[in-house]
Amino acid sequence: MAKARSSKRQLEKARHDKAVAKRVRRDERVAEEPGEVITDGMPQDQVLAALAAVHAEYADGGMSLDDFEAAKEDLVRQLTVD
Repeated sequence: MAKARSSKRQLEKARHDKAVAKRVRRDERVAEEPGEVITDGMPQDQVLAALAAVHAEYADGGMSLDDFEAAKEDLVRQLTVD
């Protein structure tokens, strides 16, 4: 029984740590100047293809929700609106 509780505590701690890291990423993103465009020189069609690949991987269960949201945020920030 003690092992089950220990595992539960470890899972809860890992979940908490992941949430804290996510909160830090959000705070850093908000701290950036509004309107700042972050690009790595990737054409828009490649960004959209990468975004579709991330969605497909998440749908197949190959990535966690937190990883999906982080990858999606990075790609969406690279999109430009004319």
